[in-house]
Amino acid sequence: MEKTKVNLGCGPHPKLGYLNVDVIPRSGVDVVCDLNKVPWDWEDSAFEEVFSSHCLEHLDDAVTALNEMWRI
Repeated sequence: MEKTKVNLGCGPHPKLGYLNVDVIPRSGVDVVCDLNKVPWDWEDSAFEEVFSSHCLEHLDDAVTALNEMWRI
């Protein structure tokens, strides 16, 4: 698998060149998923870069989410 970049919790602000992920299906969202459900569906070291802005405060457990970000 070619490594890529992921934008977690993109909301209405998808980023060009990233796999844009959000819980709400909308324009620009590539993958709809609930980041509270772990483990996430990506393999270990699946991405070269993980970007997330204004997302952690909406998750049930920020530490678990940060561990998943590190893993993927």
